[in-house]
Amino acid sequence: MEQFPGIIFRTGPTGRRAGILNGPDVWEIVADIKRALRARRDPIATVARTTNLGADQIRLAAAYYDAFPDEIDERIRDDEALAARAARMLSPIAPRR
Repeated sequence: MEQFPGIIFRTGPTGRRAGILNGPDVWEIVADIKRALRARRDPIATVARTTNLGADQIRLAAAYYDAFPDEIDERIRDDEALAARAARMLSPIAPRR
């Protein structure tokens, strides 16, 4: 927290995770940044426009990610896997012929 003022750590069922003070988890911001980059959009402007985060908070999350990419990428992969599993569970079963 000394290295990244404004970053806090939360505990929960999935363990300890980095977050922005009074904001979302770092992995959530980084996932948004990555989506903006894939869409060839300015990540800071795009994330700021689609969230209640300021540019400084987005840059702080990006700086934390630069220092700890494995930690954040693992969280993003876990979330994507959970979303895919939920989609499979919620999709209608194809009728048998």
